[in-house]
Amino acid sequence: LELQGDAMDLPTVPLVTEGAEAEVLLSGWLEKRLPVLRDTWEPHWCVLTPKSLACYADDSSPHAKTTLELRQMRCASAFREEETGDSELHKATRPCGFVLDLGLEVPHPHQRFVHFDALEDQQLELWLKALRPIILELKVPPDSESPQAAPTSPTSPTSPTSRGVHARKRTFLYRKHSYKVRKHRPRVQVTAADDWFDVAPARSESWRRAWKCILETGGAEEDLKELTEECWRPASYFSTESTLEVSAKVHEGLHDWQRRKGWFLLSGAISKRTRGPSYEELVLAGKNLDHEEAVRVIQADLHRTGMEGVDEALLENVLLAFAAKNPKIGYCQSMSFVAATLLMYMEEESAFWTLCGLLEDILPEDYFSERMSGLRADLRVLQKLLSEEIPELAEHLDLQGIDLSPITVNWFLCLFLNTLPADWSHRVLDSVLHEGSVVLFRMALGILWLRRKDLLSCSSLPDAFSFLRSPMAVSDDAPALDAAELWELMFASWLNDLSNRLRVLRAEQLRLVQAEDGEPRRKILPSFSWSDIEWSSVLSMSSWLSLSPKSDPTDRARDPSIPRG
Repeated sequence: LELQGDAMDLPTVPLVTEGAEAEVLLSGWLEKRLPVLRDTWEPHWCVLTPKSLACYADDSSPHAKTTLELRQMRCASAFREEETGDSELHKATRPCGFVLDLGLEVPHPHQRFVHFDALEDQQLELWLKALRPIILELKVPPDSESPQAAPTSPTSPTSPTSRGVHARKRTFLYRKHSYKVRKHRPRVQVTAADDWFDVAPARSESWRRAWKCILETGGAEEDLKELTEECWRPASYFSTESTLEVSAKVHEGLHDWQRRKGWFLLSGAISKRTRGPSYEELVLAGKNLDHEEAVRVIQADLHRTGMEGVDEALLENVLLAFAAKNPKIGYCQSMSFVAATLLMYMEEESAFWTLCGLLEDILPEDYFSERMSGLRADLRVLQKLLSEEIPELAEHLDLQGIDLSPITVNWFLCLFLNTLPADWSHRVLDSVLHEGSVVLFRMALGILWLRRKDLLSCSSLPDAFSFLRSPMAVSDDAPALDAAELWELMFASWLNDLSNRLRVLRAEQLRLVQAEDGEPRRKILPSFSWSDIEWSSVLSMSSWLSLSPKSDPTDRARDPSIPRG
């Protein structure tokens, strides 16, 4: 970082007169967030003058890639200080980041907020000290033009105060890898009533033609031949208009004859099939893994799925081929339930490539790795969401010392396939293939909401297990859940912003899990069968998956009236 003058006591910056050479106030490396791919950051050599901030590819490049005009800059703030722009979205993963608000007179509304990462606290302080005097010298009027300044202007529902600038109401509607932009009205006040128009990419014409053929006739191989380059993307990646009808049909549930090619298309398995070894080669490689532990566990688990009409020889081929293709993952017991479900509707090879798409691309990374860090992070995220959405239940479970992770781990690993009746669990799989793992959280929170009254009467983990193991089954303790009500609750408005919240919470919890893995190794989640479960193994899993791993289990009395110790 190169600083001209006294870095820690920057004077008020005089404006450069027209025709004079601009004084360089500060220069150095910053990571700048790209305007469209909001999860992508690129390093730039940045040069600050009193009127502009130029971003170069490197420190020797003669031409700037981007030049930001600062004549209407309103604020420069660290992510952790204010909710300006995308600060809330990035402050967990970019603690040294800052955002510039360039004002309402930028050429296009989506250019108003520019996000940088200084990478170190000291550099962040230097850049903010250099930028803030420019704002004072420019004397931009307070946000009298801004919607927030008007006392009658509505504030964002996610930000009830008027502090800072909340971009969700003004400029962006955040979605993964895409965004929505307001219609541009130059020099006109932006109001909450402004319309949105969608600039997210649309599903390709060839994909939509293939989907239409699947809905009408079940589809054929020739309908998919043009899609070899299309990888899986969640529905939120694409424009609402191009996915609206697809989402409606998926939520309604595909017919059995539509799932054969429908799952193959939704999972992005077509592109995976065209890369790397063939399925036959992978099956052969899998059968040569005689020395691997995965082979022994697969052969022991083949009969445990309990699904009628599934050929165990085909199931073994699919699981061995997956273990050969993903040696770092190998095999986890829950995979047999997923693979067997796919084989109920699909040919052997199609089921294999769909399984690869599901476990490699759709579910988060490290769900099935040795340490299962992705799964452990998601279990913690579910606990956070439970405390936000159903706080009275979360508080009760905490007081009683009930950790639901031994139950919810089965939900997430098996995708509810051995928790819900087949017709409903297969509808869950329809939605997971279309929208991603966010559907698992929707279903989990829906079950916990509908079972909240029963769970509030529980005083132990076995009591909770009796309500949650088969929530749609009739028992002596409680009636079965209404499947239609549960499905409606999954996609109700209370979970509208769940995808955005998941990205932030996952980043936070994954960082904690990875920090814990720097400690002495804990034992890995054992293979288990829920049909012959023993509570001793459940409690051992509860300790391993603990959402508060540094707490002493003996310090959580189930009865709050009993004194501790």
